[in-house]
Amino acid sequence: MSVWVVPNFVIKENGIVKKVEDKEAPNVNQIYFLNDLIFLDELKRSLFQIAGGEFDLSFFTKPNDSDYGNNDNINLGLTPDDVLKCIKTIRTAFEKHEKDFIRPYEYEGVFDKDGKKLNMVFTVDSVTGFLFTKKIYRWGTISTHEGNATLQLYDYATDSWIKRIDLSKEKPVLFYAEMDSDGQKHRKTQIDWELRGKNFFLRIKPELDSIETIALYAIEKGYELQITHS
Repeated sequence: MSVWVVPNFVIKENGIVKKVEDKEAPNVNQIYFLNDLIFLDELKRSLFQIAGGEFDLSFFTKPNDSDYGNNDNINLGLTPDDVLKCIKTIRTAFEKHEKDFIRPYEYEGVFDKDGKKLNMVFTVDSVTGFLFTKKIYRWGTISTHEGNATLQLYDYATDSWIKRIDLSKEKPVLFYAEMDSDGQKHRKTQIDWELRGKNFFLRIKPELDSIETIALYAIEKGYELQITHS
């Protein structure tokens, strides 16, 4: 998601919440993957399922959006104990039931042996006739999103996109593709490639750890916590 999300230390005085600038505090890291988990409905529903039911996500879902002209939650601060309870519930759900989450694995992309990410490639099909076997080289594009890794092939004869290859289940022979100034694609050398990714939990775990750290610090200092969208 493109929204910049940051948890802040705050204090409440006479019902007014004010941000705390504490130079001794642990680093407050931005939130990316947890934001997807909370705000993408499909992922949130799956989170509730593996957690055994709905639970309070107010820390994430009731942010201070005053920079966007919405002051509904400008004076809402969450206690560190409430935040820790939320983080513990998310962590426990994944530690016990990660395999049941709708998107347990997140693919980063297809890479060659030098670490270059591949987007445009050629692959080869073998077409067998009565007395011959013919190789057909097809150009395609690789996409990795929403837990999928797909090679979509293009057929010049029909001027259309044809079959999709699931790269998490198949390992086709791939070749580098190069496009000239006229937009023509040319097949180059064969690629020694691999599909890379991480468990979804491993993506959110550093963010959970960071929030847990600042919540524990907030308890020591008597602070509350508030999410800010900037």
